[in-house]
Amino acid sequence: MNKPVALITGASAGIGAATARLLAATHHIFLVARREERLAELVQAIQAEGGTAEYYAGDIAADGTLDTIVEQCQLRCGRLDVLIHNAGFFNTGAVGAYEEDQLRRMWELHVHVPMMLTQKMLPLLQSDNGGTIVAISSIAAQSTFTGCGPYSASKAALERWACITREELREANIRVSLVAPGATSTEIWGDADVNRTRMCSAEDVAQAICYSIQAPAAASVDTITITPSCGPL
Repeated sequence: MNKPVALITGASAGIGAATARLLAATHHIFLVARREERLAELVQAIQAEGGTAEYYAGDIAADGTLDTIVEQCQLRCGRLDVLIHNAGFFNTGAVGAYEEDQLRRMWELHVHVPMMLTQKMLPLLQSDNGGTIVAISSIAAQSTFTGCGPYSASKAALERWACITREELREANIRVSLVAPGATSTEIWGDADVNRTRMCSAEDVAQAICYSIQAPAAASVDTITITPSCGPL
């Protein structure tokens, strides 16, 4: 594999898919998500635009899936240069109304999976002159939005882990960036009555992610916060 390889979790739609299409101009893309049909369509779109990509369909929070992803990445790509932790789960609820399965899902996707996938991918990231890890956080990690207690807490935990990991991996020449979007028009809103015209687009956030990856080697883009130009919604 001559091109640098970027692995993106939660890649079948929204920010993940937009980042894959943008980054495919310079990288071979390894897509990871649950929806195989969406992943196959995205690979076709990337190829039609002159890029290269492949995918692995599976639930990254399921037992054994992370090990399979690592094995498949090494087998098919032989290297890893960029690891983008984008998979996530969004749900709101007031104190006293949290559902345990939703709490568990948030913590698994926002904290457990990034920690463990990074740990398992380190040998690949370290084997080819270092690399870049990008964690997709949220302005909810630093701001107060009622009903977002569990989501905000999980994203805040992701941010603290990423900051410490950045310091621990400096000597290995692995950069760690955080991208914290504000309200972004993606599928997470479902049928909610929200004004999407006042939100960032997935492509806006993808550009910020690619900027952090493509920064000069001597520069560490520690954190990018990207919010709608109209201000908080």
